[in-house]
Amino acid sequence: MGTLIKFFLKILGALIIAAFIFAFAFNRWIQPDATGKAEELVSSGKFITVASETYHYLDEGSGNTTFLLLHAYGSSADTWRFLIPDLIKKGRVIAPDLVGFGYSSKEKDTNYRLEARVERMKTFLTSLNVKHVVIIAHGYGAEVALALAESYKDDVDGMVLISPTVLKESSTPGIFLRIPEISRAVLKLAYSEKRLESIYKKGYADPALISPADVVLYQTPYKVQGTEDALLEISYQRDTKTVDYTVPIAPTVVMWGDKDRFVTRADADRLAADMYDARFVGLSNVGYFIQEEAPDLVLQEVDSVLEQIKI
Repeated sequence: MGTLIKFFLKILGALIIAAFIFAFAFNRWIQPDATGKAEELVSSGKFITVASETYHYLDEGSGNTTFLLLHAYGSSADTWRFLIPDLIKKGRVIAPDLVGFGYSSKEKDTNYRLEARVERMKTFLTSLNVKHVVIIAHGYGAEVALALAESYKDDVDGMVLISPTVLKESSTPGIFLRIPEISRAVLKLAYSEKRLESIYKKGYADPALISPADVVLYQTPYKVQGTEDALLEISYQRDTKTVDYTVPIAPTVVMWGDKDRFVTRADADRLAADMYDARFVGLSNVGYFIQEEAPDLVLQEVDSVLEQIKI
């Protein structure tokens, strides 16, 4: 038995060494790290540096109401491009790229946990002289929205949460994938251009609605220098902050499409049921990216929240 165990350990050791050599070569010669500069790759928006972090964000419209738009994991402010033209008729719209995503800062030594994101977002809003917001959030952005609303409940007047991943359990990489060279190579394969296109199209009920330009818009932020470091750090760091959904926060609508392949109806429905003042809205023939496939339906729910809070 001891001889057999030693044999398998030798095989395992050889496989790890082979994987490391392949990953080392892959990372340096086959698929080097992204080197693009955010300012050169981005097509629109502004940049602001707040407390050593640089945010890329869209800031359009004006009025008494300010809408804060928070994108999902791996996405960017560009996901709101079909919603913003009509939303600015209702007030000011601010759509930042969360730190670690899009064209905002992507540093290796950044705290990407939820609690740190909330404090950074509050500082970001303060720098823009924004006090009260109505939040429209998608996917992981809903987690940031809820945590922000809990910590600064007087500042959040209402929320529309689209395909929220709040109740979706996260996981950390296994020991094998925590070997830097190997994890970096796996990440590059997972976020290759073809893979990103596949993920993006999976988020639509009707992928035919996606144009080649839309695909490029989704892929381009991954070319920004530091992308690999940021994504690896985000995957390694575990959130320790929890949100009590049962306490009063703000009038909320939770939206979910029946063609969503990333968030289950059970999770979206349960979040709305657990929240103190939330309403669930189920949609037919719409996928994960509701704000892109059916922005008019999102606008309807925004109006319902505005009516509820009398803005």
